Amino acid sequence: SSINSTTSFGTKVFHFLSFFIISFLILLPLNFFGIVDSKVPLKPNPEELDVELSKFYNRTELESLLGNEKNIDYTKKTWKRILNIDVLSLFEKEIEQIDENRNSIALFIGRFQPLHHGHIYILKNIFKTNKKVKIGIGSSQLSYTLNDPFTSEERKKFLISALEKRGISSKRYEIFFIPDIFNAKKWVDHIISIMGEFNSIYSNSEWVRELFVNKGIKVEKKFTIFKKKFNGSNIRKLIIKNDKKWKTLVPKEVVELIEES
Repeated sequence: SSINSTTSFGTKVFHFLSFFIISFLILLPLNFFGIVDSKVPLKPNPEELDVELSKFYNRTELESLLGNEKNIDYTKKTWKRILNIDVLSLFEKEIEQIDENRNSIALFIGRFQPLHHGHIYILKNIFKTNKKVKIGIGSSQLSYTLNDPFTSEERKKFLISALEKRGISSKRYEIFFIPDIFNAKKWVDHIISIMGEFNSIYSNSEWVRELFVNKGIKVEKKFTIFKKKFNGSNIRKLIIKNDKKWKTLVPKEVVELIEES
């Protein structure tokens, strides 16, 4: 059956999932409940399942199956029981646990090319109000270019070194690599598939903020930093020019890592 439920990730729908197994010319349904996005693709194996019938069903679609004479009586009885079940109650404990876990987790994504004092300022403020921070290294597949000179592993070392220097326990954060997919509509789902559950996201990018808002995800307030000064592009130009001013814009431990590389 289909029931709307608002969660930290926006409005999701409880769907009834039925697989029809082909066995000796008899269709045997296996039934599941789940919380899914209505656009989630389902690709059943044609050698094992009826491709057309094996899909997500909402309440109306499930009710229509009851009128199909081809379906066996026992199956119809099962579907009637499903239609009379309070589906939401089956997931209450799980939802409460998920929400409890999410409420202490924040998300922060950046390219960190390189990590600079602007990033540190934002991260320190995020840690003040969140038990845990999930940090995503964006465009992780890029390196050795003018715009993305550092590898994903180097950027990870920047973060670990800077956070350790500031006394932030490694238990309070996780670092993830986020490769580009060049698809704005699927980007948020791409992030979630890699980084998992979280309560809210911090970002100064209007593009990023809009994408998460459109998915019903909580977007926290912006942190004011001197963008022209603490800007990856500006710092990279200074490094190329061999202008030592860049060292004042980047944490000392990151400067050391860059000079060692």
